[in-house]
Amino acid sequence: MTSITFDTLQFAKELETKGFSTKQAEGITGTLQKVINVAEVATTRDIKELELTLKNDIEKTKGEIIKWVMGLLVGQTALIIGVILKTLH
Repeated sequence: MTSITFDTLQFAKELETKGFSTKQAEGITGTLQKVINVAEVATTRDIKELELTLKNDIEKTKGEIIKWVMGLLVGQTALIIGVILKTLH
């Protein structure tokens, strides 16, 4: 995950130009900085990497399912042939 760059001084000054007192601007800025530090942000690159990983996992799982189904199909066919041959003799 990627961290966000946040200019606290510029933000506080912007709040002051909008009519907030210095104390209010510092309080809001400090709180917002804490929230940003805790938050995890996914970038487009993070999402693309996750997408590729999921696609690979899906392909592997698909291959495993096909192997199991084919194995069961062969086993079932052998069982049916065995039962038919057993009943004919």
